[in-house]
Amino acid sequence: MTGAEPLVEVWRGKFIESRHFGWAIAVRSDGERVFQIGEPPVLFARSSLKPIQAIPLVESGAMKRFDVSSEELALCCGSHGGEEVHQQGVRKLLSKIGLLEKHLLCGGDSPLAHNCSGKHAGMLALARHEGWSIEDYFLPGHPVQEAIRHAVRRFTGVELLSEGVDGCGVPVWRLPLENLARGFARMEGFEAGRAVVEAMGSHPYLVGGQGKFDTTLMQASMGRLISKGGGEGVHAGLIKGQGIGWAVKILDGNRRAVPSVVLSLLERLGQRIPLDRLKRETRFNHRGEAIGEIRSLL
Repeated sequence: MTGAEPLVEVWRGKFIESRHFGWAIAVRSDGERVFQIGEPPVLFARSSLKPIQAIPLVESGAMKRFDVSSEELALCCGSHGGEEVHQQGVRKLLSKIGLLEKHLLCGGDSPLAHNCSGKHAGMLALARHEGWSIEDYFLPGHPVQEAIRHAVRRFTGVELLSEGVDGCGVPVWRLPLENLARGFARMEGFEAGRAVVEAMGSHPYLVGGQGKFDTTLMQASMGRLISKGGGEGVHAGLIKGQGIGWAVKILDGNRRAVPSVVLSLLERLGQRIPLDRLKRETRFNHRGEAIGEIRSLL
């Protein structure tokens, strides 16, 4: 991962205390680059891929068969905060496919509250629909994961995908940052992709929750944007109706740098979002006193 550019400065009083480096890119569905900072690296896309990971659930007919609602599909795409509304939604989806919380193999003391429980419930729904085993649905090589690999290939345009293991135990795919952006740019060109976009845009709270940047950004955009963050400072999204996807990676993985970079990138793309408090974020100490700022350099 080379060629990172300075994206964010962290100020304490009148002095720069830290800098975050990284990459930002926006592309059209045909791969044309419309904006970039730094030469995009190859990286693990982490949870930013969840909307694409949900595609097989829709395309297979499992969503229709089990009467999966738009709200439940949004949960399958999200990294939620484990609030009661999220847990209730995942529990309802599991009941539709005849399974229980114990069948979620995402880990944690309360699998329902795990931020990936929606994704795992969607994977289980696909396995039930196809008659595949459910006790090992999370493992590499399982038909569920192979169906997801195929969807990631189609949407991102990357033929050879290397994999690792994500925090919730399922395979996580490694691909170029620009191809992650392209995957989002292509979402509205497919019926299943449009269903995912509609679900996320209609139910942004289920994608994240209280204080989550994805939820805040989608709500503030009044339906113009689809947003999905991931671990280690990865973020991707779509400008609806324009076929433009974006992706950001913060080199040191620090999530605090993401909101200001994404908002500045979107402004470069003609999307002025009323979230100035996050674009140039005031830092406070433990007594509530303002002591500095986080500033985008885009």
